[in-house]
Amino acid sequence: MRNIVVVDGVPLSDDHLERIDLLGNLRIHKHPPSNRDELIKRLADAHIILVSEVPLDSDILRASSHLRMVSLWSAGYDHVDVQTAGELGITVCHTPGCTATAIAEHTIGVALYFLHRLGEADRHVRQGGYSWERFITAEFHTQVFGVIGLGNIGTRVAEYAQKLGARILAYTRTPSQERANRLGVTFVDLEALLQQSDIISINTKLTPQTAGLIGSKEFGQMGRRPILINTARGEVVDHTALSEALRIGQIRAAGLDVLWDEPPDPRDPLLQMENVLFTPHCSSATIQGFGAQSELCIQNVEAFLSGKSQNVVSQ
Repeated sequence: MRNIVVVDGVPLSDDHLERIDLLGNLRIHKHPPSNRDELIKRLADAHIILVSEVPLDSDILRASSHLRMVSLWSAGYDHVDVQTAGELGITVCHTPGCTATAIAEHTIGVALYFLHRLGEADRHVRQGGYSWERFITAEFHTQVFGVIGLGNIGTRVAEYAQKLGARILAYTRTPSQERANRLGVTFVDLEALLQQSDIISINTKLTPQTAGLIGSKEFGQMGRRPILINTARGEVVDHTALSEALRIGQIRAAGLDVLWDEPPDPRDPLLQMENVLFTPHCSSATIQGFGAQSELCIQNVEAFLSGKSQNVVSQ
């Protein structure tokens, strides 16, 4: 009998649990393991696991001698050593696209918050002011909106920004005229996007190539003092360079749903800046998005067991 283990509290409905219970001997852990030893113990006899955020490095995977399939309750998979999994014959599947709408809505909301200076206006009134003349702003349709990374999420962000009238620039590893025509975007290189954009949304996945993608050099290329929004991974942006760019005014504001340290160090100077909006990695957190992600997580297990694996990730 195959052993199926929910490792760290993946949210599953009663229907999901009934379906997966029919596939093997199901064991559920409602909370993440407190340490590596506990994680190794949970995986010791597991053939299939469902996992959200717990890191699965090379040593953990090599210690899991029975493991054959990992079903991730996430679109990102940078917390899994996919190369080692491949070497060990372990299939890793993820859940792409399920939370794209939620993240795109979040991104547009943050852009509008800063574009119309809503935080400043709120503080102004709370401090006894009431001068509308101080808050004459620009309309969204006049903006150039740059999207870094045009996967499921970046595409949805571009679609929503376009519907509000913005001109869309996009930087991606796989540009083509067919995609440009279909999506209504203009593909440019990274430097051109940084120079021309009023708002920049980071939606690329974290890889060795994208770690530190936006650093001091790139902030220096941002010619229009853009609003920067990061819902991807904190490591894509150099933390020190971002602090300096905000301090000297190379960018107007930053909306950060992801950080280098989660939660942040209380001494982080960014926490003292009023032109930074923090959210606790919650841009994907909607009932609809999470429900779709749980469903696809189960479907990936069912597909694997039927011999027709889907949403497989590779190095």
